[in-house]
Amino acid sequence: MSIFGDDVNYNLEFRSTKDDGWYHCGVVLQHRNRLRVKFNHFDKISNDEVFSVTDFSTNDDVSKFLQRFRPESEPIGDNRCSRVSEGLMVSASCTGGNHLRKFDAVVEARIN
Repeated sequence: MSIFGDDVNYNLEFRSTKDDGWYHCGVVLQHRNRLRVKFNHFDKISNDEVFSVTDFSTNDDVSKFLQRFRPESEPIGDNRCSRVSEGLMVSASCTGGNHLRKFDAVVEARIN
């Protein structure tokens, strides 16, 4: 049980407004007018990003916000490495401290 009353399902990725990195997350609706983006494996509630209805004044604001979410990235296993080619869009992972960040990247060259 989480402090929000329900277990959070961490089945999304969110592109953080703080550093544009993609992080595994879940969302919680609070008080019917705020959405809390909870990042998986972050200990402190202060790492969450909270958005209010008042943060969105146009449909374009909402659309841009929704583009910050995507389904979880699927790692490329050893058996699929041969399918990686120049120009392929990938999600590159980098660790910092105890946190895994992902950034969109394009394969520039394949090393054999």
